[in-house]
Amino acid sequence: MNVKQFKHLLSTMFGITCPKYIVFEEKLGGIRAFSKSLMSFKPDFRGFTVFSNGSFTHAFAMAFGHLADKHVIDLDKYELKNVLMGKSIEVDTENGTYIARFKSYPVCIGFVENGIFYPSIPKKFRRAIYDV
Repeated sequence: MNVKQFKHLLSTMFGITCPKYIVFEEKLGGIRAFSKSLMSFKPDFRGFTVFSNGSFTHAFAMAFGHLADKHVIDLDKYELKNVLMGKSIEVDTENGTYIARFKSYPVCIGFVENGIFYPSIPKKFRRAIYDV
Protein backbone atom coordinates (compact mmCIF):
# COMPACT_ATOMS: atom_id res chain seq x y z
CA MET A 1 0.00 0.00 0.00
CA ASN A 2 1.31 3.44 -0.82
CA VAL A 3 0.79 6.69 1.10
CA LYS A 4 -2.00 7.94 -1.18
CA GLN A 5 -3.94 4.69 -0.74
CA PHE A 6 -3.33 4.82 3.03
CA LYS A 7 -4.72 8.36 3.33
CA HIS A 8 -7.76 7.34 1.28
CA LEU A 9 -8.28 4.34 3.59
CA LEU A 10 -8.08 6.60 6.66
CA SER A 11 -10.76 8.83 5.21
CA THR A 12 -13.15 6.14 4.01
CA MET A 13 -12.74 3.65 6.85
CA PHE A 14 -12.36 5.91 9.89
CA GLY A 15 -13.44 9.33 8.63
CA ILE A 16 -10.01 10.73 9.53
CA THR A 17 -8.61 13.75 7.73
CA CYS A 18 -5.03 14.01 8.91
CA PRO A 19 -3.59 17.30 10.08
CA LYS A 20 -1.35 19.05 7.55
CA TYR A 21 1.68 18.89 9.86
CA ILE A 22 1.69 15.06 9.77
CA VAL A 23 3.80 13.37 7.09
CA PHE A 24 3.41 9.76 6.00
CA GLU A 25 6.12 7.77 4.27
CA GLU A 26 6.49 4.23 3.00
CA LYS A 27 9.15 2.38 4.95
CA LEU A 28 10.04 -1.32 5.14
CA GLY A 29 6.71 -2.60 3.82
CA GLY A 30 4.66 -0.31 6.02
CA ILE A 31 3.62 3.29 6.52
CA ARG A 32 5.27 5.56 9.08
CA ALA A 33 3.93 8.86 10.43
CA PHE A 34 5.85 11.80 11.80
CA SER A 35 5.64 15.53 12.30
CA LYS A 36 7.05 17.85 9.63
CA SER A 37 9.36 19.20 12.33
CA LEU A 38 11.21 15.83 12.26
CA MET A 39 12.00 16.01 8.52
CA SER A 40 15.67 16.77 9.22
CA PHE A 41 16.14 13.54 11.24
CA LYS A 42 17.48 10.41 9.58
CA PRO A 43 14.59 8.43 8.06
CA ASP A 44 15.23 5.45 10.37
CA PHE A 45 14.88 7.61 13.48
CA ARG A 46 11.75 9.61 12.80
CA GLY A 47 8.15 8.79 13.46
CA PHE A 48 6.39 5.52 14.20
CA THR A 49 4.76 2.74 12.21
CA VAL A 50 1.01 3.21 11.68
CA PHE A 51 0.37 0.46 9.13
CA SER A 52 2.33 -2.77 8.74
CA ASN A 53 1.74 -6.19 7.21
CA GLY A 54 -1.70 -5.13 5.99
CA SER A 55 -2.93 -3.97 9.41
CA PHE A 56 -3.22 -0.78 11.40
CA THR A 57 -0.95 -0.71 14.45
CA HIS A 58 -1.66 0.01 18.10
CA ALA A 59 0.42 3.18 17.71
CA PHE A 60 -1.95 4.29 14.94
CA ALA A 61 -4.97 3.87 17.21
CA MET A 62 -3.32 5.77 20.05
CA ALA A 63 -2.15 8.66 17.86
CA PHE A 64 -5.12 9.08 15.52
CA GLY A 65 -8.04 7.35 17.27
CA HIS A 66 -9.39 10.58 18.72
CA LEU A 67 -9.89 11.89 15.15
CA ALA A 68 -12.03 8.95 14.01
CA ASP A 69 -15.76 9.33 13.52
CA LYS A 70 -16.37 5.98 11.76
CA HIS A 71 -15.60 2.42 12.83
CA VAL A 72 -15.40 3.40 16.49
CA ILE A 73 -16.54 1.36 19.48
CA ASP A 74 -17.25 3.38 22.63
CA LEU A 75 -16.49 1.31 25.71
CA ASP A 76 -18.07 1.44 29.16
CA LYS A 77 -15.96 0.78 32.30
CA TYR A 78 -16.64 -2.96 32.33
CA GLU A 79 -15.78 -3.36 28.64
CA LEU A 80 -12.67 -1.19 29.08
CA LYS A 81 -11.35 -3.47 31.83
CA ASN A 82 -11.83 -6.57 29.67
CA VAL A 83 -10.31 -4.99 26.57
CA LEU A 84 -7.26 -3.79 28.51
CA MET A 85 -6.73 -7.36 29.67
CA GLY A 86 -6.84 -8.48 26.03
CA LYS A 87 -10.23 -10.18 26.34
CA SER A 88 -12.84 -10.04 23.60
CA ILE A 89 -16.21 -8.40 24.16
CA GLU A 90 -19.63 -8.65 22.53
CA VAL A 91 -20.64 -5.71 20.33
CA ASP A 92 -23.56 -4.90 18.09
CA THR A 93 -21.80 -3.82 14.91
CA GLU A 94 -20.70 -5.09 11.51
CA ASN A 95 -17.53 -7.09 10.87
CA GLY A 96 -14.38 -5.02 10.27
CA THR A 97 -11.55 -3.08 11.87
CA TYR A 98 -12.46 -0.69 14.69
CA ILE A 99 -10.86 1.73 17.11
CA ALA A 100 -12.00 1.21 20.70
CA ARG A 101 -12.31 4.34 22.83
CA PHE A 102 -13.24 5.18 26.40
CA LYS A 103 -14.64 8.67 26.98
CA SER A 104 -13.27 9.71 23.56
CA TYR A 105 -9.74 8.51 24.44
CA PRO A 106 -8.36 5.81 22.12
CA VAL A 107 -7.62 2.51 23.81
CA CYS A 108 -6.72 0.12 20.98
CA ILE A 109 -7.41 -1.15 17.51
CA GLY A 110 -9.12 -4.45 16.92
CA PHE A 111 -11.49 -6.29 14.67
CA VAL A 112 -15.09 -7.40 14.91
CA GLU A 113 -16.19 -10.77 13.65
CA ASN A 114 -19.70 -12.13 14.19
CA GLY A 115 -20.51 -9.62 16.94
CA ILE A 116 -17.27 -10.15 18.91
CA PHE A 117 -14.60 -7.43 19.21
CA TYR A 118 -11.08 -8.84 19.41
CA PRO A 119 -8.70 -6.18 20.72
CA SER A 120 -5.13 -5.96 19.54
CA ILE A 121 -3.08 -4.66 22.44
CA PRO A 122 0.65 -5.41 22.62
CA LYS A 123 1.65 -7.58 25.59
CA LYS A 124 4.17 -4.95 26.64
CA PHE A 125 1.36 -2.40 26.90
CA ARG A 126 -0.86 -4.81 28.88
CA ARG A 127 1.98 -5.57 31.30
CA ALA A 128 2.44 -1.84 31.93
CA ILE A 129 -1.26 -1.57 32.81
CA TYR A 130 -1.10 -4.52 35.21
CA ASP A 131 1.74 -2.83 37.10
CA VAL A 132 -0.32 0.31 37.75
